[in-house]
This record gives sequence, structure tokens and C-alpha cells, in this order.
Amino acid sequence: MITVLTPLPGTQLYQEYQTKITIDNLDYYTLTNAVMKTRLKPNRFYQRYAQLLADGHRGAKL
Repeated sequence: MITVLTPLPGTQLYQEYQTKITIDNLDYYTLTNAVMKTRLKPNRFYQRYAQLLADGHRGAKL
């Protein structure tokens, strides 16, 4: 499974990245949403993420 780096509250990772977190709404902490600024523009980021997911499932048996 491919996930988006999500520093979860209460973890050391959260403490380390707290100043970079731009979304505080816990509804977005699903491991599929970027809660920090990304290098790519959001539209491109999610297009690329969707493509990675599709590529990762290519050839999977039903």
C-alpha cells in the first residue's frame, strides 16, 4: 500500500513536523491526504498519487 506521509498527533513524527503541518482537521488524517505542503502543486500531487496507486495494483488478481 502506498500512503502519504501523515504525522499523526501524539507521535514523535508529529512533534518533528508540527511547524510544517498546514491542515489541523483530523478528518484529513487518512494517510491519503497531504496535511503538509508538497513539492508539487496539489492537483499534480494527487494525479501522481493516483497513478502510483493504479500502477501498484496493475496485474493484481481479483
